Amino acid sequence: MRIVVLGPPGAGKGTQAERLADDCGVPLISTGDILRDEAASGSGIGERIERRMAEGRLVPADLVTDLVRQRIDRPEARSRGFVLDGYPRTMDEARALDDALSDRDTALDLVLLLEAEREVLIDRLSGRIRCTRCGAVYHERLNPPPGGRCSRCGNTEFEKRDDDRPEAVERRLDEYRRQTEPVVDHYREAGLLRRVDASGDIEHVWNRTRRQVDARS
Repeated sequence: MRIVVLGPPGAGKGTQAERLADDCGVPLISTGDILRDEAASGSGIGERIERRMAEGRLVPADLVTDLVRQRIDRPEARSRGFVLDGYPRTMDEARALDDALSDRDTALDLVLLLEAEREVLIDRLSGRIRCTRCGAVYHERLNPPPGGRCSRCGNTEFEKRDDDRPEAVERRLDEYRRQTEPVVDHYREAGLLRRVDASGDIEHVWNRTRRQVDARS
């Protein structure tokens, strides 16, 4: 199963994609994690990525595409499929992904679009915190780390990313609308798109997500 999870910042793509990958038994390819790893590396490219993310701007498509191609070429992704979170964001990236899969004699099975009102997205993003050790994401009010500890690694230190601060959030949402909405049209016209109401708590969104996958299977 090869699935793309789309949606604006704050829609819960990462949470649903991670759960979906586990449920389907396929690798999760998260461009957010890939880019953050590179940003933390201290390399020249990493510094460039970190600066753009802090400003709420998109990372250049050619760099992201190269990183994604490396991941879909890994043996487990080639044999079992994947859930792709955070890519493609632009039409150039969507075409690049189509070409990369076509070169490997395969194609996407499903594209899920998580949707929520702008006010909901801003509230979610402004309260988001991240584990300083492993990068797991929580929300100060809606989904706090249980007992003050990261459920993934046990760490007790958390931080708010610069690109989750209010002024960066507004820019991210505007840039999403301008650059990513044509990608939604691309997959809708290809007959791959399924919409998911991303409002409400995580479990309700998961149930809606799973129903769309089951309907496609």
